[in-house]
Amino acid sequence: MSVVTLQITGPADSGKTDVANHIATALAPSRPYYLRVDAVRPPHPNLRLSRPLPLMKNARRLLVDPGSIYESVSEAIGVIATVDPDAIVIVENDNEPCFRAAYPYHIKCFVLAGAKESDVFRSQKEVADAIRHTMEDTGAFASAVFGMEAGPGDSSILPATEATPATRSANDLQDDSEVQEFLESDIGFEIAGRMRLKDPFQAIIESEMVVLNDAKRPWTQDELSSIKRLHAHCTAMNQRLERHCFFVPITRSVEEDRNNRYSLSNTVVRLTAAAKNQPI
Repeated sequence: MSVVTLQITGPADSGKTDVANHIATALAPSRPYYLRVDAVRPPHPNLRLSRPLPLMKNARRLLVDPGSIYESVSEAIGVIATVDPDAIVIVENDNEPCFRAAYPYHIKCFVLAGAKESDVFRSQKEVADAIRHTMEDTGAFASAVFGMEAGPGDSSILPATEATPATRSANDLQDDSEVQEFLESDIGFEIAGRMRLKDPFQAIIESEMVVLNDAKRPWTQDELSSIKRLHAHCTAMNQRLERHCFFVPITRSVEEDRNNRYSLSNTVVRLTAAAKNQPI
């Protein structure tokens, strides 16, 4: 299968569908498929206004039970692959961990429409508490990262630590040599880096592309400062973990977008071209 999958996620009202349309424009004359995935949690209906997506070859909405999301998304993409083995599939969903882990997407895109530092980053004490809680309760970590619920027989994959209240300070955390040794490993470094971000923004750590969407309103100085800090944080993590993540703006001018190597359009074209050489 040489289908290329591109996931778009982010906070509510961040402009995810606008970004999907922008990506479809960048991929022309190829026309991608569009799949909007939403969870159904009875008795609450999942109501959503549909939008015309003329740039897509085909657009549909998929309502899934959270317990079967892995099978449902794989099946939907498989149906597209049967009809069009070289398709590009854009999968848009809300910012929930179960959606991010539902499929091994080639490209993960996080849409950010402005957020203050206090909304994005945890305080030092909150980071220490979050790391401690993660190491004492891997079920909670799996739920936060993968949207999985811990079941009977759940076992820890992290170093065992004595049971202590999840309110230990950063200094207490650093005094624990076993914990410190774990945090210096690659997986420990990644978990610590993830814990620096509040839950709604942790998907950025897994993304190949972060789209900075200021189309709805100009960003405040605090929000611009938050982006600079977030970019520095992701750069440091990606260097250590040998990953790549592009922070790209949505430009107003088609000419400007075309001439900027690091624009959304050109970044999407480069990433999809690379993904074509890595079939699932």
